[in-house]
Amino acid sequence: MSTPEQQARETIDALLGAAGWAIQNIASLNLHASRGVAVREMQSHGGPADYILFVDGKALGIVEAKKEGTTLSAVAEQSARYTYAHKWIPQRWADPLPFTYESTGIETNFRDQRDPDSRSRPVFAFHTPEHLLELVQQPDTLRARLRHFPALNTAPLRECQIDAVTKLEKSLAANRPRALIQMATGSGKTFTAVTQAYRLIKHAGAKRILFLVDRGNLGRQTVNEFQQFTTPDDGRKFTDLYNVQMLGPGGIDPVCKVTVSTIQRLYSQLSGNATFDDEADEHSGYESGFGVSPQSSSPLEVRYNLKIPIESFDFVIVDECHRSIYNLWRQVIEYFDAFLIGLTATPSKATLGFFDRNLVTEYPYVQAVADGVNVGYDIYRIKTEVSEKGVTVKAGHDYQKRDRLTRAKRWEIQEAEETYQKTQLDRSVVVPDQIRTVIRTFREKLFTEIFTDRPARAKAMGLDEPWVPKTLIFAKDDSHAEDIVDIVRKEFGKGNDFCKKVTYRASGKSEDIIKAFRTAPEFRIAVTVDMIATGTDIKPLECLLFLRDVRSQLYFEQMKGRGTRTIDPDALASVTPDAGGKTRFVLVDAVGVTESDKTDSRPMESKPSVAFDKLLLGIAMGARDEATLTTVASRLARLDRMLSQADREEIAKVSGGHSVKQIAAALIKATDPDEINKVAEASRLCSFSFYDEESPVDRKQGANLPHWNQAGAIYFVTFRLADSLPQEKLKIYSKEREVWLANNPEPHSPEQKADYFERFPKRLQEWLDASYGSMILKDPAANRIVTDAIRHFEGDRYTLDEFVVAANHVHALLTPKEGHELGEILHSWKSFTAKEILKLPVAAGLSTRPTVWQKESWDHIVRSERSLEKFREYIRAHRSGGGVTYAGQVASMDEKKLLRDAAATLAEEAAKPLASNPALQIIYNRPHAKKHLVYEELKTLAEAVARPPYHIAPAEVWKAYEHLEKRPLTTDPVKTLTNLITLVRHTVDPQKTPLAPFPELVETRYQQWLAQHGKVAWASRPRP
Repeated sequence: MSTPEQQARETIDALLGAAGWAIQNIASLNLHASRGVAVREMQSHGGPADYILFVDGKALGIVEAKKEGTTLSAVAEQSARYTYAHKWIPQRWADPLPFTYESTGIETNFRDQRDPDSRSRPVFAFHTPEHLLELVQQPDTLRARLRHFPALNTAPLRECQIDAVTKLEKSLAANRPRALIQMATGSGKTFTAVTQAYRLIKHAGAKRILFLVDRGNLGRQTVNEFQQFTTPDDGRKFTDLYNVQMLGPGGIDPVCKVTVSTIQRLYSQLSGNATFDDEADEHSGYESGFGVSPQSSSPLEVRYNLKIPIESFDFVIVDECHRSIYNLWRQVIEYFDAFLIGLTATPSKATLGFFDRNLVTEYPYVQAVADGVNVGYDIYRIKTEVSEKGVTVKAGHDYQKRDRLTRAKRWEIQEAEETYQKTQLDRSVVVPDQIRTVIRTFREKLFTEIFTDRPARAKAMGLDEPWVPKTLIFAKDDSHAEDIVDIVRKEFGKGNDFCKKVTYRASGKSEDIIKAFRTAPEFRIAVTVDMIATGTDIKPLECLLFLRDVRSQLYFEQMKGRGTRTIDPDALASVTPDAGGKTRFVLVDAVGVTESDKTDSRPMESKPSVAFDKLLLGIAMGARDEATLTTVASRLARLDRMLSQADREEIAKVSGGHSVKQIAAALIKATDPDEINKVAEASRLCSFSFYDEESPVDRKQGANLPHWNQAGAIYFVTFRLADSLPQEKLKIYSKEREVWLANNPEPHSPEQKADYFERFPKRLQEWLDASYGSMILKDPAANRIVTDAIRHFEGDRYTLDEFVVAANHVHALLTPKEGHELGEILHSWKSFTAKEILKLPVAAGLSTRPTVWQKESWDHIVRSERSLEKFREYIRAHRSGGGVTYAGQVASMDEKKLLRDAAATLAEEAAKPLASNPALQIIYNRPHAKKHLVYEELKTLAEAVARPPYHIAPAEVWKAYEHLEKRPLTTDPVKTLTNLITLVRHTVDPQKTPLAPFPELVETRYQQWLAQHGKVAWASRPRP
């Protein structure tokens, strides 16, 4: 029977052989028997190496083999010793040999010693000889090149895209193998990825990039994005420079720099499956896997395939990351020795975990709306009795039975009464009247309650009736979709072109149907299951109707994201003439999909029924609640899409230079928990004083704290149970420390300080983490005594930052208040808790009883914010040497108050441009259709009076009136065309309309309105 070591060698032999290496013993050595040769048990300068790797007769690597279960991190040092080959291998590619492997046959680590800060990384299998030869002949490594990207050309990019590329490249330069980019749907994730791919290929020398997508149509959409991408340096198209392929039956094209594929097709090719069903490419991984449920706990097994070696790609970009990526398909993604880059709008805990919590950038939906990158949404709820309660079929009832596959129908009689729950509707039982009721309600309310502005706009344009907004209906399955299409056509009284099904079984090519839905004016309603539920870009969409519930939060977010895309008003008018501009979309919920907590991106309009002027008045009077701020931000984001340049200039003038977009973004920022935490943390830091080298420091030795004393400074302190360290160790430690201090008088050099740390604090901490002693503080009662004692005088005697009560010691960060000393505080804690702990049964296990705490404590003055954060991290992640989480808590100063104050600060700053800005209210409340009309009329009037025979400029008319009425001359009275209104009205009725700039008249009248309604007047805005 073979030993574990022999079994490991057999497995490793097989892995090497699969990758193209010929295995030889030293006795039968022939380095030219194959391109790549792995020689067993060859004696090296550092000892016998398990395998030496040769390519073209020259050594370039080491494989160290260990039995299954061996941890490989420590083995790397052994491998490195064997790489210094100058004394024992004449024929070598480099010295030291650049490549090392450590393997048990189950796990394999690889290291390229030429990498900057080189470290081992897990790989699925061994690289091919050809690949290692290619690597060794390169002047520098990929990871070295990733540290030297040129400056990013930001011209074609949004701020969120610039942030994503910049931070991703920083992550890659730090050799972090996995990174996640979170960007709201519609904010340009794919364009960002294409930009990064171009930079990786051109500037980092990436050989090939794999781009994984959720479905085939998204892959084709991605290929098109590469084809349309214009390179920022020379203006050529990406595909003019580099080949891009959509993976098909022919496999990976070696000349292609970018391969786009669904994960199911890639798995098929790795598995050697020559008969891949093309329809499987069109099914979303959110709802179904490659014949396997995405909820399966067992990943699909992947075996090494020499036709697709692990080095095939340098980077793998995973778009639309969903949950099955991390269980069902995990081995497919981890097969390649590549950096993994995830793109998602909806990161889950599984997503964050898979990408090592390396979230390089976050751009949430609400921020995208505020920035004008996305549009916001409203919810309209439709309820029917059947959809809420289900349906009961009585005994004796005639009903039509339909075959699920063939849809063949026959009439039957119900033998016994049966109740169908609402979840069974349109699956086990179809109630056409229920579908009809929803569609009819949708039709009837479409222009009376959902899109109320359309009838007036249609009438003004001379249309017979409003256009139905482009609408996407989500169905439960193909059969349900078929029923919906039939009922929609009947209820709206329209033909086949008005409503079509977009599913895998729809007649016609799905890509052509989707394209028609984007561009064809007559195609108003599409019904789908999940063909266009994720990723597919249909910008003219203004309405989503849910006739199916969705269990997955991530899938719901993706479905909802179909409506968020922005579109140019002219492009929207080409398919929906009376839309006027896409400022929002509406989610029509007929099944209660929005009533469960599925989404973090709720509608920003928390107060949809409150008029805009009242919202602004509330802000002027001090309202700073989240609902008000987000609602105003939503309204401003909509307004920004309708403003003329003159409007923008007017608003900027009266708001201190702020644009509407900037104001909306600031309001969202004021409600962002991360931003509030940042401000709160900055406020907390302001309450601390760090070590000051210029200020005096009192130093003491012995048991009495502080050993280092500087007034007002924050300390990191530790005190321990008396039995937390063996007394014999402590005696040796104390004696050695005493001798060292005697032989090294102060001031200490940096080398002495480092030596002291290694000999004493570090060693003591290692002993402490070894979990010596009774560990009685794991007892909940003992732990609570210490925790309560530390909290008791917080705020009175000291400012407490954070602390943890561990199993045999305590760590705390605190600043003594004036009149109180650290020694007094520590004595109070220790003396009180000792008495109380001795009353507990668990104290019987304390070998030093009745002494509870060590007399000696340890203190350190925190030197900087960076040091403070390291101490905090240490406290928060505190674990014992055995891997058991310490009993105890993390506490801090009044976090609630800090957060409240931080939120108030952000809200106050964000509200400043709104507090005295009536221009916003005036422009917002003007009907959109009249805004540009009024502006154009004024412009036409100004141009008309300036032409022959009049030759009159408005400014001259203004000055003439001032002269006739003997008024003081106004400086530059006509800055905007709006002052023509004043001139015309003053000419018609001088008494009713005084000669004053129009914005001043508006504000005066608004102030009068406030006074008449008993409101507090706004502060007048400053004048230029």
